[in-house]
Amino acid sequence: MSATTLRDRNRTRIELIDATRRLIDSSGRTKFAVKDVCDSIGYTRGAFYSSFASMDDHLVAVHERQNADLTEAVAAALAHARSVVGDTGDLVTFVNTFISTIAVDRGRLALQSALTARAQHNPHLADQLTVQRDHLRQTLEPYLLDVIDCAGRELTTDTITFTRAVMAAQSGAASQLIAADDPDDIRPLLVATTMIGLSRPRTSG
Repeated sequence: MSATTLRDRNRTRIELIDATRRLIDSSGRTKFAVKDVCDSIGYTRGAFYSSFASMDDHLVAVHERQNADLTEAVAAALAHARSVVGDTGDLVTFVNTFISTIAVDRGRLALQSALTARAQHNPHLADQLTVQRDHLRQTLEPYLLDVIDCAGRELTTDTITFTRAVMAAQSGAASQLIAADDPDDIRPLLVATTMIGLSRPRTSG
């Protein structure tokens, strides 16, 4: 396969993923026919199946892209919190600035929920999502540990448990946002409470 063909296939894959994200964001749905995705950008079914074995595989790739965007948002939010708050013993203030900067991706939450429900009856999909979840945890872990460090604290549990708990707090609070104008005050509070519960002020020496 030539380099040009590989570039074309990669571009097609990216455009199909972007098309599905737009469909999710504009409709609130997460279930589409291959034809729906292809028609939205003028592609053929052949173009779709040259990039993805099935719609499930495609949706997993869409969710992977959403996770990558979340990681970028977390990195940017941490940099913002450091510039605004700096190193502080006030974890609540730091986390409020940090989490409030990360916009809730409702399309990601919707797709994650739909895929998780289907994975209960699809072992292959469950394996894909487990790998994806673990990769996201490993990627987010150093950023979340930096938050603890900036607040002058240290963990009282292992890093895996800590990261999983913070991810669950963030996702759980975000899933409570139903209307577009729902207040987002519980999300930073719940994340901060989780971090405080799993850490303590750093001991000197």
